[in-house]
Amino acid sequence: SISGGSENTASGESSSVSGGSSKVVSSDNASVFGGEDNFEKELKSNILSDIPFTKDAEGWWVADVAMFRFPKGVVIGVKSSTCTYGEGTLSVNSVSGVSGNCPEGDGSVTFGRSNTASGKWSSVLGGYGNTASGKYASVLGGSENTALGDYSSVSGGSNNAASSDGSSVYGGEDSLEKNLKSTILSDIPFTQDALGWWVADMAMFRFPQGVVIGARSSRCAYGDATLSVSTKDDNFGNCPEGDGSVTFGRSNT
Repeated sequence: SISGGSENTASGESSSVSGGSSKVVSSDNASVFGGEDNFEKELKSNILSDIPFTKDAEGWWVADVAMFRFPKGVVIGVKSSTCTYGEGTLSVNSVSGVSGNCPEGDGSVTFGRSNTASGKWSSVLGGYGNTASGKYASVLGGSENTALGDYSSVSGGSNNAASSDGSSVYGGEDSLEKNLKSTILSDIPFTQDALGWWVADMAMFRFPQGVVIGARSSRCAYGDATLSVSTKDDNFGNCPEGDGSVTFGRSNT
């Protein structure tokens, strides 16, 4: 049956068209109500007006200017198939599986790649293969770093571990140590040769108190500006007690 409208067709058995224009009902027992197109448009418009997003000209969904709350958490990008997500977590993740980021601890945050924040309220803010397992622990970046202790932190570098509560490690200590050692050694008048001997610079040296080569004698009250070569630190040691005195040999005073 066709109740009205124009250019409508009801070809199925017990089918009907209520109205509208150019409607076709070909299946048995089917029906079409006229004006579905307008109804669909109005319904879609009403539904979209109730959600807090608007689609811009480039196809981006833009949130309303309002506060949003996500009780469980938010993953931006890809869900990691190997992660057990904590409550109230945030993760930016570009890959799935073992290489994905995993905020396991409640209130934890993970950025970078293949990072894990398993401690409550912990965070890994970048880098690769880092782990923050202590409560309130953090790793800022680098690779294969671990913040194990509660309130611990690793700033960066590689293969560093902050294992004690409240401890911190600054990345790049190895390079810093080498540079510092090089700077310190450049300021002293000795150079270590290939055999481990310290060789003095070609310069004059002054020792206001004195010099002992070998062992210090426990029985001696050394004078000023003295020189002694002694091989025993006992009653047989040499002892230059007088100012400006020199002792060689054994058990000499």
